Amino acid sequence: MNILLTVGTHEQPFQRLISAVEEIIDSGRQNYCWKVQYGVGSFREHERVESVQYFSASEIAARFEWADIVISQASPGIVFNALERNAWPLVIGRQKQYGEHVDDHQLDFASLADENGWATEIKRTSDIADHILKCSENVSVYRDQCKEAMKRSHSNTVAFRDRFWSATLTESV
Repeated sequence: MNILLTVGTHEQPFQRLISAVEEIIDSGRQNYCWKVQYGVGSFREHERVESVQYFSASEIAARFEWADIVISQASPGIVFNALERNAWPLVIGRQKQYGEHVDDHQLDFASLADENGWATEIKRTSDIADHILKCSENVSVYRDQCKEAMKRSHSNTVAFRDRFWSATLTESV
């Protein structure tokens, strides 16, 4: 099972997610192959784990192609890039209370993505290992879900714009 962890390029660290994944890697319970983009956070060197602060655009595209699962912040760009490349997204929202973002909008998107079948929302970092195991046991089911989600990609984009961007524009006017 190939797993890409990416925290994106946001200027606040997402150490809560990185540390949870490090615990999974350190446990050695499963023989997963990892590639990690950790951003402004920190990630210890691990044997057989490729880790970088940031990937270039072409490098991240190649990692999406390689991955079976993408674990990430709840970002539309990451979710739809993963689906397009048949990698199932497991997403967790950055939270203001932990200094991970300026607000909690990613929690809303994670919930919306899960409700619409675009990703699996991870509510607690302690649940990541269970979600990975479930995906690894049902790879073909998740591949089919990726294909179905991409068939609906236009309506996904419209739903996202309607729910988030329209509300933001209305509030700021």
